[in-house]
Amino acid sequence: MSIQHSDKDFRFLGFAKTIGMCHIRSVWDDEVEKSKFVVICSQYRNYAGTSVTNSVEVIASKYIDEVLTENLEVAENLRRLTRVSSTNVWEYLGNSDLIWIERYPIGTGLSEWREELRRVNFTSNGEPWWDVTLDIPELQKLTGYSADDLLVPHEALSRPMP
Repeated sequence: MSIQHSDKDFRFLGFAKTIGMCHIRSVWDDEVEKSKFVVICSQYRNYAGTSVTNSVEVIASKYIDEVLTENLEVAENLRRLTRVSSTNVWEYLGNSDLIWIERYPIGTGLSEWREELRRVNFTSNGEPWWDVTLDIPELQKLTGYSADDLLVPHEALSRPMP
């Protein structure tokens, strides 16, 4: 297995046209054809803008669009693992081989005392729905990747906001 990941401090349009920020990590396996393409969208710990939950459609569609147009290596693996060649972002996000996870690290979200991980599913027209909260072993089983591959360390989610 050759696990790869791409990390990005991601900006998006939040409520009232404010600029929102989150951290996105994409994870894939370069060598295993039946592996999943996983996106972990993390809320920053000291962030007070629009949450990743409230902007999930905006974040997801903008991120996939940016990958397809600006990051050839990630786009190639996204297309390979989802077997989608379209430019329609919802065809990727509605694909069962792409797993989108929202992450609220300890100190954020409604359950500040624990890490919150939830799978977000999308319909073909971009409507999201959330699965039950996952623990780390369930996340590893769902994705086929280790927690170290999937989760950015908490320190990286505590940077000062610009």
